[in-house]
Formats: sequence, structure tokens, C-alpha cells
Amino acid sequence: MSKILNVQSSPDLANSASRAVSKAFIDRYQAAMPNTTVDNLDLVATPPTHFGPSHLRAFFATGDEAEPENQATLAASDTYVSQLIGADIVVLGTPMHNYSVASTMKSWIDNILRVGKTFQYSETGPVGLLSGKKVVIVVGSGGIYSEGPASAFEHCGNYLRDIFTVIGLTDTTILRAEGLAFGPEAAAQGLAKGIADAQSLADQLG
Repeated sequence: MSKILNVQSSPDLANSASRAVSKAFIDRYQAAMPNTTVDNLDLVATPPTHFGPSHLRAFFATGDEAEPENQATLAASDTYVSQLIGADIVVLGTPMHNYSVASTMKSWIDNILRVGKTFQYSETGPVGLLSGKKVVIVVGSGGIYSEGPASAFEHCGNYLRDIFTVIGLTDTTILRAEGLAFGPEAAAQGLAKGIADAQSLADQLG
């Protein structure tokens, strides 16, 4: 039995392309692998705490870790890390906001990049401590950033791919629903392609 961690960050709960494409992947995968369980983490419904002073104190042990605020911060982060470690497949859904990930996704990333838990430092740089997981990154964007002149501004899917490489997870696929701001026809085509790509990936993995 495998487990999917489904992390979603789009604030557009009704019409989100990243949520729709993520759902298409999960539904198709579960159809082929019915014993799969899904751990849903909606970062809009339950947003992670923004990285702040309590994170610095809790993560980097300055001597006052016992303060209640620091312990609460550490406990929340530990839960996110445990969810990640327990998953076989990680699905990350995010809209592109100002060329990067949704702010809630960034806050979640700040809570799971933990020295000694998901990566460690060495003389040659960071070394990931996780392995053996498939990461599916789903990006919804108004423009087209996978290729062409705007690709230099893609700091969303590529950023997430790089982050997961740092913690040792290099088996990543980026699914995109692009051109969503180019009119109704282009938006429909972009979403349809994203869903088709998601279903194709699920078929390959299932």
C-alpha cells in the first residue's frame, strides 16, 4: 500500500487549475492502485506559520527552546516533516504568484527544510536525508513559462524541483496548466493539457 501526500496552496478553491490537475493525477493513480491512501494538506485551510523568530529559536537551539511559542512552532514543523517522510508520492499544487510559488507553499517549505531531519550540511554543501519518493509538482500559470522568452522568469516549478533535490528527492516531474490568462479557449486548452499529462503520468506510475 502506498501513500500520497497531497499539498495544495491555491487560494482559488473553486476554479484552481493546479488543484484540478493534482486531483486528476491522484484520481487516476488511485483507480489503478486502489489501496493507495491520500494525506491531504490544504495550506489555505490551515496555513503554516510564516518563518519568524520562534522558528530561529526552535530550529537552531539558542537556549530558550522550552518557551511555549517555540515548542508549538517545533511541533507544527515536526508534523509537516513526518507527513513528508511517511509519503511515497508527494503532490505539490501551486499557482504561480509573481513568478514564484504561493506564499503558503513557501511557508510550508520553510517548515520542512530542517537541518538534521531532511538535510544536513557537509564540507561540499547540503546533503539530502530523504530518498525513494516520487515528487509531482503541479503549476498553474496565466502565462507560458515552460519555454520561450518568459522561461527565464520561471521561479515556481523549477524552484520546487531544486528544493526537493536539496533534501534528496530527485525523481520529480513538473506538470503545468499554462496560458490560463490568454482567453477562455487558451485557458481550456492549457487545463486540458495539464490534466492529460497528469493522467499519463499516473498511468506510468500505477
